[in-house]
Amino acid sequence: MRFILFFLVLAVNVFSTESPTYLNLRDYLTKNKVRVTEGSISGPEETWLVQFLKKHPNFTSIAEIGFNVGYSAEIFLKHCPKAKVVSFDIGKHEYLKDGKKYLDMTYPDRLSLVFGDSKKTVNKYANQNKGEKFNFIFIDGSHEYLTAYLDIKNMKKFARKNTYVMIDDLQLLKVRDAYNRCCKEGILTNCKVYKMGWRSWAIGKYHFR
Repeated sequence: MRFILFFLVLAVNVFSTESPTYLNLRDYLTKNKVRVTEGSISGPEETWLVQFLKKHPNFTSIAEIGFNVGYSAEIFLKHCPKAKVVSFDIGKHEYLKDGKKYLDMTYPDRLSLVFGDSKKTVNKYANQNKGEKFNFIFIDGSHEYLTAYLDIKNMKKFARKNTYVMIDDLQLLKVRDAYNRCCKEGILTNCKVYKMGWRSWAIGKYHFR
C-alpha cells in the first residue's frame, strides 16, 4: 500500500513538473525568464480592445501585422474563441518563438505566423491564399512611414466591406502621417481615433466602391 501511495505521489510530482500551469502569456514568460525588450499593449488600450471584441463574438478570422511576443494575439485568441489568427512579423526577436510556443500550447491549431518583411510577405501570402478574408485586421508593425503606409494599404486585400481595421501607435508621427495619407486617399473610411494616456489608435473600415 505504501509503495502504491509513493508511486502516485511521484507520478503527480512528475506531471506537475512537466506540465506547469500558467495564468497567461506574461506569466509564462516571467516564470521561464524570457526577457522581452520591446512591444506591449497598454492597460487602457487592452481594456478597450477586449470590450470591442466582446461586442463581436462571432469573429472567425483575424489578421495582424506585428506579433512581437504575442500579447495582442493572445487577446484575440482568448476573447474570440471561434477565431483563427494569422500574424505577420519580421521575426527579429528570438523571444518570438517563446510566445508562439505558449500560444500553441494554450490555443492549439489557431495561430499561424508569417515571417519576413511585411512589404513583401503580405502580398505573397495574398497570392498564395486567394480569396482569404478576415473579420478584423490589426496593424501594429513598423513605425517607419512608408512601411506603415503600405501595411495599411496592402492589408485591404484581406478585407470585406464589413471588416474592421485597427491601426495602433498613432501617437507616433510617422505612423500618424501614414494613417492620415490613407484617409486622404480614400483607402480608409468611417474611422474614429481614440486617445488614452499617451497611446492613440484608430478603428474603421476599408473603403469599397
